[in-house]
Amino acid sequence: MKPGVYEDLSYEQYAAIKAFRSHDLTSAIRCPFQWKFAPPLSESPALLEGRVQHTVFLERHKFDEEFAIIPDVDRRTKAGKEEYEDWLSTVDGRTPIKRELYEVCMARREVVAEYAPKPEHKAELTLVFEWLGHPFKARFDWYTGTDVWDLKTPWLPLGHQLLPLPSTGSTLFASCPVRGDPCRQVLFPGPGKAAPLSLRDLYPLG
Repeated sequence: MKPGVYEDLSYEQYAAIKAFRSHDLTSAIRCPFQWKFAPPLSESPALLEGRVQHTVFLERHKFDEEFAIIPDVDRRTKAGKEEYEDWLSTVDGRTPIKRELYEVCMARREVVAEYAPKPEHKAELTLVFEWLGHPFKARFDWYTGTDVWDLKTPWLPLGHQLLPLPSTGSTLFASCPVRGDPCRQVLFPGPGKAAPLSLRDLYPLG
């Protein structure tokens, strides 16, 4: 894919782009062998929760296109199994999720509702660019036109805090708490090389 800024790419389309990500750099630094031979990512409960949280906060209007809430039926009974199978036939490629997960993610959304993206902002913006002679790609959770926001989903109900961090030149860094770890570095290398984007700050929200 040619260098540039792309809107409305699905995650599957983004993942198929033959280019390095920031996670490739951090993984290769830790262990080049494990990075090279790592199996494809499977959707764990943590990844599913992150997907739902991103959608309800960044692109709430797309929720019903991507997810289907599992009905409250007793699948231990014959009638419950039949009702569930009937519902499953209507899912049509969407990801089934429990109502509890949806409600937790929506409750978190309310905590930071005043920061919700405005209509003119861009969500899930894909950048393809060259850095040090190699193809790279990045996916910005949320771009306001001047700032990039990175949404993090800690496994602590309603445990959100807002941490503004300045950019450092053309490479943006942030250090923020994630899932009980002391910190994890988030790297967006050279995003301005992809297209004339004005980047002032990176804000991890989570």
